[in-house]
Amino acid sequence: MSKQIVCRDTTTINEENDNEKDRIFCAILSFMSAGVSNAAITLDFTELPYQPVEGLSYMGITFGFDIGPVPSTDAYYNAGGPGSTIFVQDPSLEGNSDGILALIFDQPVDQLQFGVALNTFAPVTSGFAVRLYDGSDQVIGHYIESTSPLLTWSEGQFTYGGGTLIKRAYIGFNDKVSGRFALDNLTYNPVIPAPGAILLGSIGVGVVSWLRRRRTL
Repeated sequence: MSKQIVCRDTTTINEENDNEKDRIFCAILSFMSAGVSNAAITLDFTELPYQPVEGLSYMGITFGFDIGPVPSTDAYYNAGGPGSTIFVQDPSLEGNSDGILALIFDQPVDQLQFGVALNTFAPVTSGFAVRLYDGSDQVIGHYIESTSPLLTWSEGQFTYGGGTLIKRAYIGFNDKVSGRFALDNLTYNPVIPAPGAILLGSIGVGVVSWLRRRRTL
């Protein structure tokens, strides 16, 4: 019995090997440059003494608070608000609804959640607004949230887990119906580059380029 030997085009074989090597190296580089998502952090605003939040840095966040174009001290950490509601339990971050609250994250976050209460008895369709930015100062999204009335305050919750990493968040409040706001249970999830990820990723890209020039890959 004769054996049938099938010969394949060596060019095709080399191309397949190249493609397989490309996939392997891409997977390695992706692993080396991947970030590490830490455990989520929640601030309930009991952690620090009563003080203005403007310019305050704590647990990877720098807070800002402006009324118009001017930084204001009329928003306070560990302050009194609505008491105990569904999303807000005093002490909370309490302030003037005329202002804009800024959250600047030391490391980008992939999740963000907090409750907001306004001192009004009414339901508010546009209770507060949230604008999110990524690390390149590109707008991720602009979100309008409603609030529902309880006994003395109207409250709602904001939740984001959209995938694009957040570097900055700005929160505005409906000052037409409410003079004061309270924010509580601020939860965020920092994403920190794996140790040496940037350096390893750069080295990996250099190695791939060098091997390609030598036609090793």
